[in-house]
Amino acid sequence: MLPPAPAAAPGARVPRRKHSGTSFNAYSGGRQFPQTTESLKRAPRCDDDGLPLSDENLLHVFSGSLGTADLVRCAATCRRWRRLVSSEAGFICRSAPSAEERHATGLAVGFFHKGAAENGGAHAPPRFVPLGPRFRDAALDAIFDGEPFRSSTVVASRKGRLVLEYRRVSRAAILRLAVCNPMTGDVSVLPALSGKDKPGHYACALLTADDFEADAADPPRSGGSAFRLVLVYNRRNFTASRSFSSDAGAWAPEGKVSGAKITSKNIERMHRNAAVAVRGAVFWLAKCAVVGLHVGTLEATVQVLPCDYRPCLCHGLVVEKRVLTATPDGRLCVAEGWLAHGTMLRLLFGDGSSVQSGNRFSKDETKMAVRLEPPLPDRTSGSICLQGVCEKSGVVFFAAGNNRQLLYALDMEKKEARLILAAAPDDGRWCRPPVLGWFHAYEMDRVAYLTSLG
Repeated sequence: MLPPAPAAAPGARVPRRKHSGTSFNAYSGGRQFPQTTESLKRAPRCDDDGLPLSDENLLHVFSGSLGTADLVRCAATCRRWRRLVSSEAGFICRSAPSAEERHATGLAVGFFHKGAAENGGAHAPPRFVPLGPRFRDAALDAIFDGEPFRSSTVVASRKGRLVLEYRRVSRAAILRLAVCNPMTGDVSVLPALSGKDKPGHYACALLTADDFEADAADPPRSGGSAFRLVLVYNRRNFTASRSFSSDAGAWAPEGKVSGAKITSKNIERMHRNAAVAVRGAVFWLAKCAVVGLHVGTLEATVQVLPCDYRPCLCHGLVVEKRVLTATPDGRLCVAEGWLAHGTMLRLLFGDGSSVQSGNRFSKDETKMAVRLEPPLPDRTSGSICLQGVCEKSGVVFFAAGNNRQLLYALDMEKKEARLILAAAPDDGRWCRPPVLGWFHAYEMDRVAYLTSLG
């Protein structure tokens, strides 16, 4: 049973959670530093005390040889420095990272997965598995250690943020969502949707200011932790959409989706797949189709994919194992893989047409042979099952082996994949029937992390 609703008003940002009287920041590498309320209180002071420096001079200092930890300390100095670090993170990070910060392009890369069932049948809270050793001890999943988020489900992961759905059995008719940044501990609790406002099955997408074109109407404010959460769902006679803006702190009125028809079955499939944003539109994979929605006009598109893929048959069910992502130049890309004289990956690309009319997937494809380290054992049978993809870094997670017990991370640029884990948390198999919240790729790069400090 969940405790009473948080004291914070819906839509407000919840302060960083405290764990056993200590404050935690993921970038500390897992170390905890005691903080008390008294130590956080400071006497009022002027932001321009000491030697006055212009914003331009400060930015040149910040973009020099400072590492990420140093920039975080600078952002904590005063409001002015925090504003500069967060709003100009792209400029600050243009220079090459220092030798000890070669991870900066992928500050935190890994995945969240749903834990095994505990005594009583309830699933354990989601856990984070990092790719590299830097965040091996960082508690990016610490938010799930207590209520109300212990019983929550991850429904989306993008740009270092998670979208969580949590519910009470006694309030099943209420949709309660939250957006959190596990790197900083910030949580935004969204107003609950109940009664006629509550959607049935829905698909969601999380967008930030840089996902919109310059001439877009009412994009999220630039910089900081601003975001927009878009929901798509079906009513009795039409497809509807509504969005939550962190700037307004409220849900916008429900709008009617025009264009292509989105079936309820596709909504369920979209609900399980990660969304991709391209030039003010969001896209989801739905079996043999890519469903798109232009956020400004609420025009929907459905583009059919080639159906000659090789599905997963691990559980006696035909389960699609494709992942959707986007290239740096804004082209949609569908990845699928199989075993045939080694590990093969096929990439299907959109033809680059305008987003409003929908990207078309044709015979524009690329096939690549992937080198595994270590290689699969001899006489390995079956297919490889793609689990998720990190949109910016291009890391693709897939399961392989006779029982899909091996989990690999593929670098699409290098065409190399390395073994991450040799067994799933419970039954030794990573490939599973479609289960919401089972696997979500996660990444937070240096720019996004510094921007989120605003």
